[in-house]
Amino acid sequence: MGSVSEQLGNFAASVRSDKLPPAVRERTALALLDTIGVMIGARRLDEARPIFAHVEESGGKPEAVALGVTPRVPARAAAFANAWLADLLDLEDTYKVGGGHPGATVVPAALAMADRQGATGSEIMAGLVAGYEVANRLAFALFPHQGHHVLTTGTAGAIGAAAAAGRLLAVPAPILTEALNIAAYLLPASCADTLWQGASSKPAHAAQAASVGVEAALLAARGFTAAPLDGPHGYLTVNDVASEEMARATHGLGVEYTVAECAIKLYPCCGYAHGAIDAAIALHRRLRGAWADIDTVTVRSYDLVVDSIGGRYTEPGASFTRCQFSLPYLVAVALADGRLGIPQLTSARRADPLVHALAGRVRVTEDPALTAQYPERFPYEVEVMVRGSALVESVEAPRGTR
Repeated sequence: MGSVSEQLGNFAASVRSDKLPPAVRERTALALLDTIGVMIGARRLDEARPIFAHVEESGGKPEAVALGVTPRVPARAAAFANAWLADLLDLEDTYKVGGGHPGATVVPAALAMADRQGATGSEIMAGLVAGYEVANRLAFALFPHQGHHVLTTGTAGAIGAAAAAGRLLAVPAPILTEALNIAAYLLPASCADTLWQGASSKPAHAAQAASVGVEAALLAARGFTAAPLDGPHGYLTVNDVASEEMARATHGLGVEYTVAECAIKLYPCCGYAHGAIDAAIALHRRLRGAWADIDTVTVRSYDLVVDSIGGRYTEPGASFTRCQFSLPYLVAVALADGRLGIPQLTSARRADPLVHALAGRVRVTEDPALTAQYPERFPYEVEVMVRGSALVESVEAPRGTR
């Protein structure tokens, strides 16, 4: 049967677009379009401009397009820049089980290598499916050990990006297997505090992962090797992934496809906030514009929501990324505006003291009964007190996940 690396490498090298189930091709095409749309939307943000200058100044062989950068750039640089855009809005798709964002790494790596190689649409489809499967399956295996402390977008996502790039480079299975191993050796640490604290380099974990995927495929094609994922000191092993957890990475491989289990995000912010945002928007309609009269707001949800973004309060002028990862701010602005999009994260909206004052009245608590439902469901309950009266909205799963 072979090692986990060999099984994943053999699968990735064997993917053929014309052999895929129609539903898988359709869902993969949607993932591609969604990610490209997110990249285009992010290109207009002020927060994107510094990365354009960084990539353009780096120069190099003109191989691929990086959105927002005038000259063509090396494929690894294009993957880096486009993945930065894919992650900047935090609007990329989400694998519901492993917590990663495969589109932010796999799609930019695939597009960069496809551009370099002059690949066909069918070849791009095959590369995307290979990348999504590897990224999602490894995220599922790693998630109990990385969770929200280490981000599987950067870790599993880098190996998935290598699968996509290697498939588009059309290397044989043993070389593609080495690409996965090399990616595991080079991938970013992706420590989560940079994300949870709203630091501006947050998109770098996806950007580095996509770039590593391209780099790993090119290195493997030149004969370089690395230790297998499940070796004595391989990436899965040093992350304490048990043998039964490693089996998650290969169970049903080539028969069951995980791309259909990726949620399309509707709001440009942390996915842990989406159910609470749904509830806040519903409450906005019930309040009929009286959001300034709200006395208190209580959000109840599962433990990961509370631990990651529940207690992150903001102040007028807080950064774009910090507001994206503050559940109190996101709930407050959704209650005030009845929507959550890019306009709710502009510098002008983030400067409104009334929104931040309401955010200061938001309390986020864990409900053990709701924690018990995760990850089969993503439950939330939001209660607002207005002049002594309570209004409550409950959400079993955010829109986009159902």
